[in-house]
Amino acid sequence: MTGWGIISVMIDVFLVILIPGFLISWALFPKKENLRMSERLAMSLGLGLLPMLLLMIMNMALEVKVTFLTDLIVLLLVSIVAVVVFLYRGGMVKVGNKVLLKPMNA
Repeated sequence: MTGWGIISVMIDVFLVILIPGFLISWALFPKKENLRMSERLAMSLGLGLLPMLLLMIMNMALEVKVTFLTDLIVLLLVSIVAVVVFLYRGGMVKVGNKVLLKPMNA
């Protein structure tokens, strides 16, 4: 495996597993005090496999073909649902003193 191949695999793991898993972990534990960042990263590795597992179950049960498009749709849907759940459960995104996303129930 070349150097570019290793970099490509690292980028793929980051985009396909870590980002959705990180969003799901924020949906499950919306408060910053609930988990340390190291625990959240470790949990996001496991939770990030859920969208792919969902796609494989859909493939076996509903005979949905696994392509780039179906993979992208499942990842986006899971990520959007995780953000909505995070906001519904009272999560807030702040950068400095600015609030970027407010909770839905506030």
